[in-house]
Amino acid sequence: MQAKYLKSYFKIAIKSKKNIYLGLILLLISCLLLFVVENKKLGEGATSWESYHESVSQNIKYFQLNSLKEKKYQTTYNNLNKQSALLAQLENSQVFDNPKSYFSSSIELINTMLEGYKNNYKGASSLTIMSKTKLYQLRAVYKYLSDNNIPIALSSTKSSTYLIYLLTILGGIIYFLIVLLVSDVWMPQIRHATILHNVPYQLKTRVIGVNIVTLAITLSELLLSLLAAFLLAGLKNGFSTIKYPTSVYFKDFSALPVWLYVILFIFYVAVVCVFATNLAILLNKITKNIYLTIFVSLGMYFLSYIPSKWIYLLPAPYLNITNVYNGQLATSVNTLVPLNFLAGIAILLIWSAIIMMTYLLVEKKVTPR
Repeated sequence: MQAKYLKSYFKIAIKSKKNIYLGLILLLISCLLLFVVENKKLGEGATSWESYHESVSQNIKYFQLNSLKEKKYQTTYNNLNKQSALLAQLENSQVFDNPKSYFSSSIELINTMLEGYKNNYKGASSLTIMSKTKLYQLRAVYKYLSDNNIPIALSSTKSSTYLIYLLTILGGIIYFLIVLLVSDVWMPQIRHATILHNVPYQLKTRVIGVNIVTLAITLSELLLSLLAAFLLAGLKNGFSTIKYPTSVYFKDFSALPVWLYVILFIFYVAVVCVFATNLAILLNKITKNIYLTIFVSLGMYFLSYIPSKWIYLLPAPYLNITNVYNGQLATSVNTLVPLNFLAGIAILLIWSAIIMMTYLLVEKKVTPR
């Protein structure tokens, strides 16, 4: 890599008003979201079982009055009675006075709730229960907290817990921001093709250089936003341990400390950025239009909503980072290989290589010798 070329292109990129505005938007989202979380009390750390207990009680009464005579509902009725007893025990326990008891009771309740899914809570049509994915996530977090003697967070407004909540939001939208950032990444090469034809740098060198620069800008803006959000939440509401866990899907649901999750998140963003950059290079070359590049790149994201078993071989399902890490993607389909973040990284890198090779072939055919 020619350092001179890389340095000159980097200077152009960091002076781009579009890139500066996108960085500011990301920073504002990361910081202002804290006030929304505080005002709406979003992402409560300690699960409130009161409303669920009420729903369980109502369904038990319904069974007693109507459905218990039918044997096919007996399993559901017994499960709800067991949940009711556990909920009463949980509400009487003190989360701070005896956290071990609180976690063990919570985990036992979650296991019982998951057992009820074996017959899909037949007969309890009005029961308002968490999804299986959410229950698996909650169980993994509670186990980690219990094993590591970490007190449960009562809200998502402290430094580490807010960072977890913020990453959940950013994971779903970061691809859109990256697409806007890289949408015109190859247009200077097209507009000044005659001049650049005589530049003593190989085409491959320029492509790699553009990838490095966009990657550097994207990650620096992301790191700055995360750091600002962490400090703002900490200074305003208090700093919490960076060992606080969040749920991540591997082959099963596990929990990781937030510091490690941030590293994995940033690494995945880097892979998404490489994919988006190479896609933009190819689309810039084919369409010669920034808006068409944005339209097609965003269309790639929405391909994931097509109901097809083959869609998981395309990059589309892996562009929503939150769905990849929290297991939403993996639990939505049965595949031989678990669709975790490692699968996402592999698919995105493979398609990045395919797109780059396609571009180089297109360029080779259209460029005069």
